[in-house]
Amino acid sequence: MVASEHSDPSELMIYVMASEDQSYVCGICYLFKHASRNCVRNHVEAKHYPDSFLYTCHICGHNLKSKNCLNVHVSRNHRKKDK
Repeated sequence: MVASEHSDPSELMIYVMASEDQSYVCGICYLFKHASRNCVRNHVEAKHYPDSFLYTCHICGHNLKSKNCLNVHVSRNHRKKDK
């Protein structure tokens, strides 16, 4: 697969396959398996489509290279401070 074939990151969900044991597996390499669909989607993006999409933080405008990087950025930099 060529990364340019996908214009939207949500299209990567086609590579998240249901497994017989109620978990999910990467439909490209079949090596990564997890109970969470989102974790498998993040694997597909990080390992098979690196640097294919750009995510912009809705709070500060910082650009990040993956959905997981965006989630970590928001969690570390924009979480609500304890009062």
